[in-house]
Amino acid sequence: MVDTERTPWAVAVHRTKGLPLYVQIRESLREKIAAGEIAVGEQLPGEQDLAKLYGVSRMTLRQAIDDLARQGHVRVLHGRGVIVVSRKVRRDYGRLTGFHEDFQARNLRPSSRLLERRVIPADEAAAENLALKIGDPVIYFSRLRLAEGQVVACNDVRTPAELCPWLETADLEHQSLYKLYEAHGLKLEWAHQIVEARAATPEQARKLDVDPGSPLLYTERTTYAADNLPVEWTQATGLPGLYSLDVTLYR
Repeated sequence: MVDTERTPWAVAVHRTKGLPLYVQIRESLREKIAAGEIAVGEQLPGEQDLAKLYGVSRMTLRQAIDDLARQGHVRVLHGRGVIVVSRKVRRDYGRLTGFHEDFQARNLRPSSRLLERRVIPADEAAAENLALKIGDPVIYFSRLRLAEGQVVACNDVRTPAELCPWLETADLEHQSLYKLYEAHGLKLEWAHQIVEARAATPEQARKLDVDPGSPLLYTERTTYAADNLPVEWTQATGLPGLYSLDVTLYR
């Protein structure tokens, strides 16, 4: 039963406005999600209830929800309904910031779930990115990244074991990793990063609760401290609606 007294669901649609009804519903809900009126982690009322509330058919309502899902704002979970997962963090890629900083700046509660942590020998890619020799020990850990309790990304991090031995026991679920580095005397100065779209592998799909082959945002970053010292090499996959890019270009 929908509580019609709740203003977030009070979307007025106009049959003579010129815009399709599903577009009006989609844009109104998207704006309310972006403004925080409908919170990340909140479950939308059922399809039948929403369609009745807006005075449209279930097919029209479904078009709006499908568009929001493609844009990365909501996820349709079988047996659980429609969950708001992102109000899109606008990120300035001219600044070096971490996950916690990005989401706290948007009043979204960040957290992590540690999946794995171990010392492994550096393979060719890790050695190249961290200026190590193949076989040198690196601390590897994999974490799910959450916003308001909802999984939005998975990060795999490798850092030189000799440089950061404290990472073997550090709390990697409740603290900012960048702040931990700086607390141990490693002042981060710059990073090199690539961003691209990729299709979800079966393992990534399982971790992020999406279908294999779904579009994901892939980022790869090597972060450096003073004297161009490589501190970490990170590979991250996230839901496609997680970020919008904010870049200033000059000519």
